[in-house]
Amino acid sequence: MSRRGAFCWGENLLDLPAGALYDICGRRVAMIFQEPMTALNPLMKVSAQIEKVFEAHGLLSTRERKKRALELLEEVGLPDPARAAVSYPFQLSGGQRQRVMIAMPLALEPEVLIADEPTTALDVTTQAQILETIDRLQRTRNMAVMFITYDFGVVAEIADQVAVMQHGRIVERGTADEVLLLPQHSYTHKLIAAIPSGTAPEPTAAKGETHSLLKVENLSKIYFLGSGLFGKQKEIHAVKEVSFQLERGETLGIVGESGSGKSSVGRCLVRLQDPNGGKILLDGEDIASLKGEALRTMRRRIQMIFQDPYSSLNPREKVGQIVVSGPIAFGTDPATALEEARAKRPERFWKWSSSMRVWRNVSRTNFPAVSASASPLRVPLP
Repeated sequence: MSRRGAFCWGENLLDLPAGALYDICGRRVAMIFQEPMTALNPLMKVSAQIEKVFEAHGLLSTRERKKRALELLEEVGLPDPARAAVSYPFQLSGGQRQRVMIAMPLALEPEVLIADEPTTALDVTTQAQILETIDRLQRTRNMAVMFITYDFGVVAEIADQVAVMQHGRIVERGTADEVLLLPQHSYTHKLIAAIPSGTAPEPTAAKGETHSLLKVENLSKIYFLGSGLFGKQKEIHAVKEVSFQLERGETLGIVGESGSGKSSVGRCLVRLQDPNGGKILLDGEDIASLKGEALRTMRRRIQMIFQDPYSSLNPREKVGQIVVSGPIAFGTDPATALEEARAKRPERFWKWSSSMRVWRNVSRTNFPAVSASASPLRVPLP
């Protein structure tokens, strides 16, 4: 009977005491986590978080840690490493935050790098840059990389060997060509069949409408960045005179790389941000200028699904509470909202918290000596 465990360098990691594991975590095995906004501490600047890796292992002086942190940010390809080093995570783009997440585990030059879906929420151009960065670092440092992903396009591009998991078990393994071109297991066949074809569906817009449901005319959004008490504000034109229309039953796809203005358009449409110019016509009514109760009433008709659930959900509320808060805010009787939500949602949603102790797990993996700091949001799980 084979011995069970996780074996590295001839040792079973599951049998090692905590002290020995702490020495391995970060130094020999490190991990890139999936969600930078939850894995990075929002209250610490980027450089300070990388420096914590060295501090946890008692390496380098304070000055050397700062210097090495900047070098790592340069190594992972950040366009302005000096500015990124003194920035908070929310001040960076998604691709930049992911590069910071790559720099942290690389700090101690591990032999094994585990990458947990590091490109999931990134646009295709940024995704290609991140994959190229990991590949380059792997070759220059001669690392072993385990890449966790559901994207077969990524698998085909980077993997030498592929293991397919279902229900906690590996159901098929082989070279990338063997698994992708000659799959043997039925589950692998389903995964490959589920890859989008790239063919656009037939339009399903409703007929007979006299005007578009949503019509945007010359929409503009400008962000103003201050530069000190007497300095001149910097203007960033995120959206420049954008126009389009959307019919009932139709789907409009807005595509562009990170920073192209896609999310700014969406936030302006739901009036989370006020546009600097243009019209947003919903059934012929310009909602760009609505205020007070009129704006509140309009929001029942146009809603937004946000990109990052960890940043969007309130970590201090259970999922069930979050589900009913919207209808209650718009005047639905609380008892009615609860009854309707319970009919649509599993009972366990009312027991689960939207918060997950991700920061503590990251701390234990990359710099375990500071794991007691945990997350700044200390939410007890049921």
